[in-house]
Amino acid sequence: MEAVAQNWADFKQFLWNGETKEFMGRSGKSWAGITVFFIVFYALLALWWGVLLYLVISGLPPTDTAGPRWSDYLAHRGPGLHVVPAWNKPSEPGLRVYDFTSDDDKKKYIDEINALLDSRSSEMRDGELGDCGKDDFEASWNDNAPCFYFYLNKISGFQPKPMRDADDQEIKIRVVCDGIKGDDKEQLIEYADTLDVLGKQAFPSTGLNLTSFPWTGQKNWNSPLVAFKLKFKENPAGTVRINCKVHGAENIYIDADRPNIGMTEFRIKLT
Repeated sequence: MEAVAQNWADFKQFLWNGETKEFMGRSGKSWAGITVFFIVFYALLALWWGVLLYLVISGLPPTDTAGPRWSDYLAHRGPGLHVVPAWNKPSEPGLRVYDFTSDDDKKKYIDEINALLDSRSSEMRDGELGDCGKDDFEASWNDNAPCFYFYLNKISGFQPKPMRDADDQEIKIRVVCDGIKGDDKEQLIEYADTLDVLGKQAFPSTGLNLTSFPWTGQKNWNSPLVAFKLKFKENPAGTVRINCKVHGAENIYIDADRPNIGMTEFRIKLT
C-alpha cells in the first residue's frame, strides 16, 4: 500500500509540480513553445497538401468538356496498335508467340477472337470482316492462314487522317502485316503490290471506319476494328516474325525507333 501511495503522489507531482510551476514536466513557456511549433507545422503541412490538390484539380478539364486537358503530345505521334488475340510466352515476357503446333494455343486463339467478335457484334455489318468473320476464322488456324484483329488505342480528340494518292483521292486506312526479314517474308504468299495484298487480306474492304472518331470521353466507345488474314505458303516451317502496321494514315507516324506507335510485332511457330 505504501508503494501505491508513493506512486500516486509521484504521479500527482508529475501532473502539477507546485514548486517549479510545471505541468506534466513542462513549464508554461515550454508548453507555449511546443504548441506554437505544432500549430505552424500542421499549418504548413495543410498548405502543402492544399497546393498539391490545387495542382491536380487545375489539370482536370472543365466540366463542360471531355477528355484530358493536354493530349497534343500523344495526338501528334499517333496511337498504339492493339492486336487480338494477344498473349505472351511465359518463358519470354513481352514476346507474343502463337504456336500452331499447340492445341492449347488454338483454343486460346478461338476463345479470344470469339469473345472479341461477340462484344463487337452490334458494331459490325454482316460479312464486313470477310474471311475473318465469326463463321470463318476458326478454320484459318488449321489452314495456316490465321486472322488477326486490330484497333487503335484511345487518344482524346485524335482523328486519323487518310493519305492521298497521285490522283488526290483518299487512301483507305488499314492494317498490313508482313514478315520482318527476308526469311520471314519467304514463308508468306507474295502479291504484286500493296494494293493487291490489301484487297485479298485486309478487312473490311472500306478500311478503318473514320466516322467513329474522335473519342472525346464517350462511355462505351470502342475503337473501330479491322482484321488482316496472313497467308502462308504450303508446308511452312520454323518460326516466322510478323510486323503489322497502320497503312494509309497521314498522322500516324510509323518509325522503327518507336515500335509502340501504329505497329505491333509477334511470332508464329509453324513447326
